[in-house]
Amino acid sequence: MFAEAAKTTRPCGMAEFKEKPEAPTEQLDVACGQENLPVGAWPPGAAPAPFQYTPDHVVGPGADIDPTQITFPGCICVKTPCLPGTCSCLRHGENYDDNSCLRDIGSGGKYAEPVFECNVLCRCSDHCRNRVVQKGLQFHFQVFKTHKKGWGLRTLEFIPKGRFVYAIWKWSEGK
Repeated sequence: MFAEAAKTTRPCGMAEFKEKPEAPTEQLDVACGQENLPVGAWPPGAAPAPFQYTPDHVVGPGADIDPTQITFPGCICVKTPCLPGTCSCLRHGENYDDNSCLRDIGSGGKYAEPVFECNVLCRCSDHCRNRVVQKGLQFHFQVFKTHKKGWGLRTLEFIPKGRFVYAIWKWSEGK
């Protein structure tokens, strides 16, 4: 069913395939349709041990407060776009450039300012350029089996510096 792939060993125990296998007719979506893009698995037909996928924020151990419980008053930008000086969500200046990349991500040991996005309490539209994180998965990812380290997550496309990556995966096999 799949073309035989000639493998060479790469650092970290990942296999490099010189030929691409034939695409399966149905591809596994490990996100179970909960994202705007499917998250595939490699090799075809393989899947990690059962786990619960959620697109929602999950509080980790040691967290004092769930960030989703913190509410900020929404902006009242209706007739004009959200701009620094008029939008309460942009109190530290514009967060993103025209390509949805963070503006000042800091360099040389500097830290970026907190990002306050427009949210459900805001009167601006869903197309506001200060709504990036809430748009969910914007890049194609793939869960893949390594030779020695279990399952990993990789991108299938270039992600520009400063773009939001909506993926944190944690599971352990056999535990």
